[in-house]
Amino acid sequence: MTSEDLPTTGFWTRLLRGGVVLTPFERFLLRILEEQVPGEMAPVLRRQWRGLNLIQRSPDWQELRFYRLVARRVHRADLPKLSVRDGEVKLLGVSLRLSRRTEIVNVNFWAVDGWFFSLNSDRPWRPVRELSDPVVESVEHSYRSNLVRRS
Repeated sequence: MTSEDLPTTGFWTRLLRGGVVLTPFERFLLRILEEQVPGEMAPVLRRQWRGLNLIQRSPDWQELRFYRLVARRVHRADLPKLSVRDGEVKLLGVSLRLSRRTEIVNVNFWAVDGWFFSLNSDRPWRPVRELSDPVVESVEHSYRSNLVRRS
């Protein structure tokens, strides 16, 4: 994954819509997702990410939401869909051990109607936002029970 593949939020979108710039820890989380999905799903995921232009972080630093705005409205119809069923689908669950710390943070990645939409955690990651090398303790490939064929 290159930096061009990661979703970004432009200056005016950050200013007017509350968008954020990804921290090193958040970029690490997206790399995990990209590495853990099946090979044919990763290019679709990267194409979706390149089309996103708004990232919002919850005030408690436990969730990121990703959007594509066109004319100030959410519009994803021109982005490719992941090969998962429509509705809300958990793509992946990951448990991470934070370097030099004993606590585990659990992160879930979600798609809605075939588009990557959010990731959330069971604890705030603000204290470790600059961390880019946690240890992956376990991975749950939740997408497997939700795969469908897309044309």
